[in-house]
Amino acid sequence: MRLLAGLILFGVCASTADDAPLQAVFEAHRWFDLRDAVVSGNAPPVYRLLTAAAFNDLRGVESEWKKLPSAGTSKEQLADAHSAMFRLYLRMGRYRTAVAELDKMEAVDPSRALTAEDRVIADAYRRLPDLKVVSSKPATIATTFWEGSKTPVIAVTINGIPMKLGIDIASGMNGVTQAEADRLGLRSLEGEPSFRGGSGNFAQGVHYAVADRMHVGNTELRDAVFLVFPNSNFSMLPLGERGVIGIPIALAIGTMRWKENREITIAYPGERFDLRSANLAYDADYPITTTEIDGRKVNLGVDSGGKETLLFPPFFDAFPARIEAARKGSAHWFGADGEVTKDAMLLPELRFKLGAFPIVLHESPALIAPTISQSECYEGQLGMDAMAQARELTFDLRAMKVQLK
Repeated sequence: MRLLAGLILFGVCASTADDAPLQAVFEAHRWFDLRDAVVSGNAPPVYRLLTAAAFNDLRGVESEWKKLPSAGTSKEQLADAHSAMFRLYLRMGRYRTAVAELDKMEAVDPSRALTAEDRVIADAYRRLPDLKVVSSKPATIATTFWEGSKTPVIAVTINGIPMKLGIDIASGMNGVTQAEADRLGLRSLEGEPSFRGGSGNFAQGVHYAVADRMHVGNTELRDAVFLVFPNSNFSMLPLGERGVIGIPIALAIGTMRWKENREITIAYPGERFDLRSANLAYDADYPITTTEIDGRKVNLGVDSGGKETLLFPPFFDAFPARIEAARKGSAHWFGADGEVTKDAMLLPELRFKLGAFPIVLHESPALIAPTISQSECYEGQLGMDAMAQARELTFDLRAMKVQLK
C-alpha cells in the first residue's frame, strides 16, 4: 500500500555550462548517480544540499544551506533547495517548519507561487502539530501479517488503547480508518488533505486526526498525525488492524529488523550515516534503492506495505527482451484509494540482486501505463514478495540502508 501526500513540488534548477551534467542527473531523479558525483567531485553546494535532503541528512542540508549565498546560487536553485527542505521536514513530521520552507520558496522565486489547490493543502499542513519523540529504547515485537501478504503488522497502543498497524515505509502519512479513529479517540483537525494511492488517483473523503499518545514497543510518541480514511478503504483487513505506520513514525523509530518473518526489533542502535555507502534515498516521499538486473544497475522503489513487486513502464524500454517473453495479464493491489486492478504484462521469471542477496520472482506484473509520478522515472518497486525472501530484512533509516540476508 502506498499513501502519497499531495503537493508535488519538484522544480528545475537553472544551470550553468559547468553544472549541466549534474542538472541533467537531478532532473532525471537519479539520486544515486547524483550522490556519486557529489562525493567524488567539487559539486556546487546546491547539489550537495539536494543530495543530502534526498538521503535524509538534515545535518548535511543545514551545512550546505549556509554556503549557498556566497556560491552564486540562482533564485531558481534557492527555490529548489527550499522545496527539497519542505519534503525533508514533511517526512520527519515537522509540518510547520516544512510549510515555512514553502513560504521561503515563494519569496525567493515568485514564479514558483503555489496554486490555489496547493495553498489549501499547505494551509492544512500548517495546522498540524509536530511529531514528538518522548523516549525511545530497543524493543522486540512479535509480528503478524495482512492476509495474503508479508507486510508486517505489529501491536501498538494509541491513547492507551491496543491497535495493530502495518509498517509501510512508502506511506507518506500514517493512516487509520474512521471507525478505528473513533475507537482510539483521535482528535480531529480541520484542513483539507490531499494524497494519491498506488493507482495514482486522489483518494476522497479523508481528514487529519492526532493521537495524543502512542507507544510502539519502547518508543513513546506524542502528537502523531494520521490520515483518516473512509471505512470502505480497508474493509479487507480485520477490525483493529485497519491502519499503517507511515514515513514520519518509521523515521522517528529509526531502525527496524525482521528475522524469519516472525518478530521485529526496532529502535536499536544502527550504523553511522555515511553518504557513500547509503543505498536508500527518498524521492519526495517515495523510497528508492539500487538493485542489479541483468548486470545493470536499476533503481527501484521500496514498498514494505506492498504485497507484490510491480514493474513500471520504463522497464519496457530498459529490458525489451524480457517484455517480449511476457504474457498479457493484470496486477491487483489495494491502497489508500481502495482496491485497484491494472493491465500488465506478466514476466515468467525475474532474477535480480539487492546488494549481494539474490531475489527470484515469477509472474511479476509490468504495468502497461504509469500510475504514480515515480512510475515514469523508475523501472519498478519492490514489494514484500521480494523482500520477505530474506531470512533477515533491515531498514536503517538513520544510516539510510536497506539490507537483505
